[in-house]
Parts: sequence; structure tokens; C-alpha cells
Amino acid sequence: MKKHVLLSIFLFLNFFQLTAMPFHGRVIDAASKQPLPFVNIIFNEQNQGTITNIDGYFTISSGTVEFLRFSYVGYHQAVFYPEEYPGDRIFSLDQIHIQLQGIDVFPGENPAHRIIKKVVENRDLYNPQKWESYQYNSYNKLVFSAFDDKGFLNSLPETLKTRQDSALYHFKKIIDRQDLFLVETASLKSFLKPEKEKETILASRASGIEDPSFFTLATQLQSLTFYNDYVTLLEKDFLSPVSPNSWNKYFFLLTDTLLTPENDTIFTIQFRPQKNKYFWGLKGVMNVHTNGYAIQSVRAEDANKPTDILRIKIEQRYEKMPEGHWFPKELNSEIVYNKFNITPVPGYSFLLKGSGKTYLFNQKVNPDLDKKDFRGANLEISEEAADRDAAYWEEYRNGLPDKRDSVTYHVIDSIGRAENLDQKTKMILGLFENKLDVGKLNLRLQHIIDYNHYEGMQLGLGLETNEKFSRLFQLGGYWRYGFEDRKQKFGADAAVRLNRKTESKVFFELKRDRQEIGEMFFLEQPRVFSSEEYRKLLYTDMFSIQSIRVAAEHRWSKFLKTRLFYDRTKYFDPMSLFPTMVPVGVFTLNKIGIKMRLSFGEQFFDNGHNIVSTGSRYPFVFINYENGFDHAGFNDYHSFELKVRDSFRMRNIGTSHLTLLGAVRNEIGFGNLFVSPPAAADHVISIYAENSFATMPMNEFFANRMAAVFWRHELGTLLYKTPKFKPRVSLAVNACWGDTKNEYPNFRTFEKGYYEGGLLIRRLLKQDIIALGFGIFYRFGPYHSNDFSDDTAIKFTMDIAL
Repeated sequence: MKKHVLLSIFLFLNFFQLTAMPFHGRVIDAASKQPLPFVNIIFNEQNQGTITNIDGYFTISSGTVEFLRFSYVGYHQAVFYPEEYPGDRIFSLDQIHIQLQGIDVFPGENPAHRIIKKVVENRDLYNPQKWESYQYNSYNKLVFSAFDDKGFLNSLPETLKTRQDSALYHFKKIIDRQDLFLVETASLKSFLKPEKEKETILASRASGIEDPSFFTLATQLQSLTFYNDYVTLLEKDFLSPVSPNSWNKYFFLLTDTLLTPENDTIFTIQFRPQKNKYFWGLKGVMNVHTNGYAIQSVRAEDANKPTDILRIKIEQRYEKMPEGHWFPKELNSEIVYNKFNITPVPGYSFLLKGSGKTYLFNQKVNPDLDKKDFRGANLEISEEAADRDAAYWEEYRNGLPDKRDSVTYHVIDSIGRAENLDQKTKMILGLFENKLDVGKLNLRLQHIIDYNHYEGMQLGLGLETNEKFSRLFQLGGYWRYGFEDRKQKFGADAAVRLNRKTESKVFFELKRDRQEIGEMFFLEQPRVFSSEEYRKLLYTDMFSIQSIRVAAEHRWSKFLKTRLFYDRTKYFDPMSLFPTMVPVGVFTLNKIGIKMRLSFGEQFFDNGHNIVSTGSRYPFVFINYENGFDHAGFNDYHSFELKVRDSFRMRNIGTSHLTLLGAVRNEIGFGNLFVSPPAAADHVISIYAENSFATMPMNEFFANRMAAVFWRHELGTLLYKTPKFKPRVSLAVNACWGDTKNEYPNFRTFEKGYYEGGLLIRRLLKQDIIALGFGIFYRFGPYHSNDFSDDTAIKFTMDIAL
């Protein structure tokens, strides 16, 4: 019996020795020591090979490895012999600075085109958004660090001779052991065709911040897939190199061919925009697998030279699922902030770099999903997300965090507590809502300082309570004074929040203020950085009102939000439509009404504090209806108002923005209640405001029935672009029609149609994040004058250029 046991052990050990152990290794950059993803590796003489993963690791599981040959775009080819690496099998490649050859024409068909065309043919098969459904878990990590792009730290002398050298040395020790900031999230993402998406943040953590919900979106830096027409990198859209007819825009070069152990082929193809083709394009390298002619991996970056504020590089790796679909497996992102300098010592500055990693697992293709699970916001944070323990995180981290992450959390968390970073973060984010967090109160910044032509410079104070005072109700008020009209304005308001998820609340407001004649107010979410707000600077005529309003808001579904209201408004010194009429000092109008916001396909982010719209692929529709009564014996007042807003991209042509306005108000004898087209002409030169008439002076026309169209098409850099000069060209056409039921000698209508067209050239000059440009508009049609200067408006543009 013992002999049998010994014989079995002997045979097992010999079998174990004869069986090849898997060969593991990692490939890194020789200078930066950073891992290199998707390196082509050929081993032995059979021309078989593999590719490193997104973290530079690779595994060879078949046979004995005699030698390894590495090839990687932008690096010298290298051959290594495993016996020379008895310990850690880390292989370094040296970078070379080369660009694609300037040859865009081949004798005959470019061999890369045949491959790319097959990828385009199959793209709907591998695009997750074309499937019936999918689901996956993900782990996301984003770190910010100091980027030594000039190599200061590598050139430090061995003997530190100066205090400056010593300070740099200590800074090097700090950034060698930790990062400046770290965010982690774990989530569950689900999709159900055609439009239902839901992502739940199951766990989240940010160094130095107790409430990481503010940074959840920071980990979402790139599109999930390359198979859509456009790839989004940091909210900028680039034409995909595998979009239809991409070979007419992109130059492709087949640089390598690799045979897999399964006898499939992997093609390595470089891509970049063709010469003299002006569009937002990418440059990089993709590996195409012949098993389905699918993208196995891709590296890409903005093809423009890095003169902008931000530059971003991404990496994606796909994995074939048992069902035959190729599903994203790993995503990497790298952002460098060119305008953000860290200067530890005078004369030595470092850039801020963000590095993001996303790992997908538990991927499911076409699972059975319930529509009920998609209720609520598209992106929401679990109530337990910030309280997950170490054991929970271990299920997602894929072996992370490493020692560097632990040091980052320890150091930055202590700084965060000492400096109260949570409070400072809320203050900064509040600025995007025109608020400044100061303890249990918010300052309403729009009431502290403001300006328009009619009221002049305005100074005042606006306050409201915030969540730290009460999550149930809010109190607020303001006072301001205009130095041109020499009038005080003031108001007070109160709101009770009934349900945060459905945005249900009731509120009351009382104010005595100024209002533009003919102005319309819709249930819109303020758009940050929109030039539409600039029009308020040009107000030239306003009237005084005193109003009391009670209202209730509720979101009935993702696509419908309503506000019901009662309003009692006093109009002081109203504009009489009849010159023979005895002037009326005050008249009062009681109104009840409803405001509606319709937005099919709108996406929402619930950060645990507010529900914020992140946009929609479809038009936004806003509807107002008012019914007036009991106002000194005049006929009942009715008002119907409509606004439709949409943006749509046309591949290779640019993006169009379309806004429609309509209003019908019955006449009750006062011009204050008429509508006036949104005009924005102020002398010959003034600031440009979108969705307004650039050549129409304020209050030139009035009507009780009006329709207006604003169309602007952004060609972007399609017409002209150089590495340092990239103006954005736009064409604009605006038109409106309006009349009144009766004729009034004091009012001018525009029933024949008012038309204007214009050319905008934006971002001619840039200073940090502010970009300036100019435009010219011309009035034509029935209401143009014989004076060229009256029909022409020159506009200067001001944009936030991130």
C-alpha cells in the first residue's frame, strides 16, 4: 500500500514538473515607471502572442517561454529572455517621440480600411445601447497627483546644495508616497431598451471629505463604448473612428499583426484625422480581434495639440462574453490640467493630473429586468454608500487600495478635518446655483450686486436658510436698491418640502420689485454659463409690481413636472392702450395657472441633497397657462405660452440649437400684459445673448399673439483650425411674427414678419477660462430700414472655455 502511495506521489510530482507553469509579467515605461496597456507580445518562434491588460500585466499559459518580443506604438521594440529576470518579471520599454507618417494615400485600397469597415459593419452587435438590456457592477477610482512634466525632480543633484533643492526633495518625498486627492465608487448599472438607464452608487469615498456625493460624477470621464457615432471625453464629443464612413475623415495605418493561441488574429491600427480635415477628432491605436471583427482594446486622445486648459487620454479593453458579445472590461482615463500649476518652490511648477480607473465585472447581456427598477433618478446614491466597511470594499477593489492609497486617505482626511473641506466644498459648488453657503444660511448672490440699464447698479442683500437649518422648510428674503431708478425692491418667501424624491413642495412669496414688459417665465432649470442671461443687462424699460403668490410643485414622472399657483399682482402706473383713457394709478389682477415642464428621456442625478438634470437627447417643452379674474370690471384675462428647446448634432456638419417661442394673451386694456419679442439691441455694439433678436431694440414691438424661432448652427472648427488658433464659427437665423386683435396708435406690431441673420466667430481670444469673440447680425425683410447702421448689430461674445 505504501509503495502505491509513494509511486502516486512520484508520478504526480513528475507530472507537475512537466506541466508548464503560467508565465506572468508586467510591462512599464522605462522613465515614468507607469504601466503600459495593450502592448503586443510575441513569444517563441510560432509568432503567437498576447496583449497586456489595462494595468500592463500579461499571462502566457501555454508551453515554455523562450523569449518575448514587445512592440508598442511610440516605443522601441525590445526582446527579452525570461532567464534574465529570475525575480519580478517587470519589463521596461523606452519611449521614442515619433508621429504618424504624413502619407494619407496608398497605391490601391488602404489595407486598414478593410478591417475598419468590418468593425463598422458589426458595431451594432457590440454596442451595449443596441441590446435589449445589460447590467454590470463597476469599481471606479480617480486620483489627482502632481505631474512633473518638465522633469524637475529627476534632475535634482545627488548632494542637496541649496535650501531650494532641499524643499524640492521634500516635495518629491511627499508625492512619491501619496496622491493629492482620491475618490472611489462602487456601483450597479442597468439598461433596458430603448431609453431606461439606472446606476446606483453602492459605495463611495473621497479623501478629506465626509460627504463624497459631490464628487460622484467626477469618476465618469468617458463613454462606455467606442461604437456610438461620437465618443464623449470629459463632456466633449469627438467623432468616433469606427463611425460610418470614418475612413473619409480619419487616416488609418495597419502597424502590427499578432496570432493568438486560438489561431485568431489581432490587428494593431493607428488612427488620426486626415490632413486638412477640420473636426473634433481623436488620435490613437486600436487592436481589432478577428473573432467577430471587434475592438479588443483602444487608446485615444484629443488629436488637437495640448494648448487647451484640459487634455485627456483614455484606454479601454473589451472582453468577449459567452454569448458572443464583446463587453467593456476595463477603462482608464488621464487628465492633465494645463492651466493649474502647483508651485512648491518659486521657479518650479507642476501640473495637476487626474488618473481614473474603472473595472467592470458581473457583466450580463440581455438579462430579464423589471421596468419598476428604473423609477426615480437615473443616477442615485445609496443611503449607505458613505458608510461601507472595509469588507464591503474588498469585494470591488480588485486587490486595491495599495499602500499609496492608504497614505493618501490618512493624510488628506486629517487635513480635511482640520480645514473643514466639506464646508468649503459646499461653498464652491453653491456658486453654480448663485448661492454662497455660510453656516445655516445661504447668501443669494444675485441680490448682492447686479446691473441693468434701467435700474443701474444694484446693491443689496439676499438670504435663505439651508438644510443645516431645516430639511423640512426654508425661509428667505431680499432687499436691493437701484442707483439709476432710485427705487428699493424687497421680498420674502417660505417653502415646505413635502417629498425630495418627487421634488414636491409648497411655497409662498411676497415681493415689490421691477419687471420687464412682456416678459415670460417658464419652469426651466437655470443653465450654468448660458449667454441667454446676458440679455438682462440690456433692460431699458421696466414697471413696478407688488405681488403675492402661493404655489405647489410636483414631479409626476421623470418627464413631467408641474407648478400650480395663485397670484395677486398690483401693476403701478400701467401702460394704457387707449390715449383717451383716464390714467390709472394702479390696477390689480388675480391669476390662477399652471406651469408644465415636459422632457422625454431627461436624465437625472440624485446626489442625496438635490435632484439635478443632466440633459436629454430630446426636446424640452415648457407650457404656461393663466386665467385672470376680478380686475376692475375688465374682461377675463387668459394667457397661453409655449417654449420648445432642442439641440441636435448632425454628423460631420456640426450641432444645431433650436428654440421656439409662442404666446397668446387676450387684451384687457393694459400694455403691461402684452408680449414683446426678446430683444437685445443696445447701440451698435453690445454683448451677444442667445435666443434673442440682436438687431431689435428693447420694446420696439408688442403683440398679444406672437411666435418666434431662434436657430443657431455651430460649425465649430470644421472650417478652420490651427494648433493654437481654433475659432468656433456659428450661423444664426431668427424670425418672429405677432399682431394684436385691435389697433393701438402707441404700439407697433410685426405681423409681416421680423427677420435677421448673423455670423458668430467665438473663442478668438482666450485668457484662462474666459474666451472672447465677435459676431455681426443684419435685419432684413419688411421691417428693415434704409439706414444700414439701424439694421446692423455688432456683438461681442463671452464664453466659459473649459
